[in-house]
Order: sequence, then C-alpha cells, then structure tokens
Amino acid sequence: MENPRGFKGRKAPSRRDLLNDIIDYGESARKALYGISREAFLDDDVRHDAVCYKIQCVSEATVQLLHLDPEIAEEFPNLPWHKIRAIGNVLRHVYHDIDLHIIWDAVSGEDLPQFIAFAREALTRIA
Repeated sequence: MENPRGFKGRKAPSRRDLLNDIIDYGESARKALYGISREAFLDDDVRHDAVCYKIQCVSEATVQLLHLDPEIAEEFPNLPWHKIRAIGNVLRHVYHDIDLHIIWDAVSGEDLPQFIAFAREALTRIA
C-alpha cells in the first residue's frame, strides 16, 4: 500500500542528509529567482509559494540539525541561527501574513548563499 502521507519511510536523517537538504533546497530557492526582478517575484504566486516552501525546508533541516548536533552552532557562531529557525516558524504558523520582500531579500541577498556555504563547509568536516 502506498504511504498516504508521502513519507519515504526512511530512517531519521543524518547530519550529512540534513546538510545536503540545506544545500539542495537553498540552491533550488535561489534558482527560482534567477533572472527575475523583485516585482516579477511578487506578482508570481506559484513562484513565491515554491520559494517559501524551499525556505521552510531549509529552516526545518536546520532545526533538525541543531537537535542532532547542537554544537554545530558553536562551530559556526557567525550564522544567524535564530533567524533561520524563526523564518520557518513564520512560514508555518503566520502563513497568512508573510512579507515577501523579506523572503526576496533573504534568498536573493547574501543570507541564503552564506548559509549554503556553511553547509558545504560542514559537509567537508564530516568523516
């Protein structure tokens, strides 16, 4: 019988899985904005819904990573861990009042690329 909730049925994600999720979903969010203006993004419901979903996935992977490996925040103290967690909470719980300008700035600016770079570096440290 097919899983009605869509879960893959795999074991809990590892640190490597979560870091790869941060990279993959983060890059996908960035790719969705490539070559378009802020105004085009704001006018495209499908695109901003997709980007918000990708950012929510980055946030959730981050939350799970912090539960699995709380010391990682100490290894990378310059990252805005609280903001990454907070944006996921907003997307999940205050979905009716999302400021898409903040989403645009986070994805098209330096915040998300910096976080993707962190995930790549952290992957190199895993034995």
